[in-house]
Amino acid sequence: MELVPLIVPAGADRVTVTFDTTTRGGGCVRKGEDGPCVPQTPPKAVWSLAVYEWTPPAEPVEPDPLRDFPKRVAGWEQGRATRDLMWPRDRAFTLTVGGKGGRIGIEALCGGDLAERMWFAYRVDGGEEVTGTCGRWENGPYPMAMNEFTVPEGERVTVTGRAGIWGADTNRPVRWAVAVYRKG
Repeated sequence: MELVPLIVPAGADRVTVTFDTTTRGGGCVRKGEDGPCVPQTPPKAVWSLAVYEWTPPAEPVEPDPLRDFPKRVAGWEQGRATRDLMWPRDRAFTLTVGGKGGRIGIEALCGGDLAERMWFAYRVDGGEEVTGTCGRWENGPYPMAMNEFTVPEGERVTVTGRAGIWGADTNRPVRWAVAVYRKG
């Protein structure tokens, strides 16, 4: 089950929600090397839909502290990391690290009720913007989902980023952190 926010205009007493179930693309299956190409029919799906009304908490609910990023993970060494950032107060970061072998990786962790709705946009030395989300790490092994970048070998690089959230976040802050790893 997945709960997805649907923000409606204040005072609305009726809304219409339309789902587009059009199947795009196609394909066929051959039952032998020279057999005919038989188009595949998309399977029918059963939909369950429920609508819940929810009222945000009256006061902000502060998330628990995040676990520290590992110093080393899968052959990567942590270069720098932010600490104790909180959405919506904190919306940007800058980290500068010395490159080792010409590769860096960026990891993000979030905590709180809306952690899965956080997004990040990164630039390495002012280059092309890359977007990503963040993982949750409450227990078990580290949930590595690194964005990797090639950088000039042995040179310092600066990673700048901004954070955002999908949907409303009324009184539900998100604790977040970003780490830059080096490999070489």
